[in-house]
Amino acid sequence: MVLLNPKVEHTETSLVEDPLEYIVLGIEGVKLVTSLDSEEGFSIIHFDEAADDISNYLYCILAEAKRHDTGCEDVCQSLLNILLINLMRRTKITPRTDDSVENASPKALQAKAFIDAHFRESITLQNIAEATESNKYYLSHIFSQAYGISPLQYVQSLRLEDSKYLLRTTNYSLKQIASMSGFSSISYFTQRFSKVENMTPSSYRNMCQKKLTE
Repeated sequence: MVLLNPKVEHTETSLVEDPLEYIVLGIEGVKLVTSLDSEEGFSIIHFDEAADDISNYLYCILAEAKRHDTGCEDVCQSLLNILLINLMRRTKITPRTDDSVENASPKALQAKAFIDAHFRESITLQNIAEATESNKYYLSHIFSQAYGISPLQYVQSLRLEDSKYLLRTTNYSLKQIASMSGFSSISYFTQRFSKVENMTPSSYRNMCQKKLTE
């Protein structure tokens, strides 16, 4: 299980030749502290013999959410409470209320969730506004207030992080990586990457490969 605290930029990527199955569970207003109290803001937990129990809770939450039966939100909340109790029993993690998430507008949270799911696609501020049923100028304002960057800047940051992961871990061509990460062209990808990272994508890949051989 990978646990990430609020506002920790990340992406999930599955290799084409070795696809993963994973469940993403977002919990509003909660921060997991103690072992997550690091600069990275994340933790990786290996449950070993308890893995099946933890997986069962996740699959039950997923199945309940898909059915949308009467009282499904209450059932999901109860299952989530059981899951969190199991985390506390088996680790040093303590769930606490996170004020920074509580202070974020629901529309900003919706916009972030939409971007997280669609950043690899062709996406505009209008798309995000329509998905959250918001005025795009108002949405841009409240998103920037909540996260310190505009919605489209957040899109670009996710694409760059995704491309860096692919450069480090795959042998895909730069053209393939540009397309997979959501960039409109390889030239734009190279331009944006070089501006932010102060090196070309090729240089970044060579640097990462060199570190692995040292």
